[in-house]
Amino acid sequence: MPEAKGHVAEFCQLLAKIAYSYAVAELGYGSFEPYLLPGILRAELADCDSYVGSLDKDESPSASLHELSLGETTRSDKIVVRVRLLSKLGTPTYFVVVGRNP
Repeated sequence: MPEAKGHVAEFCQLLAKIAYSYAVAELGYGSFEPYLLPGILRAELADCDSYVGSLDKDESPSASLHELSLGETTRSDKIVVRVRLLSKLGTPTYFVVVGRNP
């Protein structure tokens, strides 16, 4: 049986890049204080579990290939992006805290 190695920091960096880009596209460049930019640029996301999380339950497959949206948070100053890659396959949903409102 084939085995795969998980590279958590690199996967978090991928999610961070996608989430940050989406937030900039939706909210505008410079409209928020980014948390993850140094980690994205220098691949320093060893503490990615502080910024990237997931649901504790599986979601059903969706009709969309990928899903991106601004997430809801109980802290109004935080900007969270919901990322679900290959959602047609019933993959996990991740939430990335990309920054905070000024």
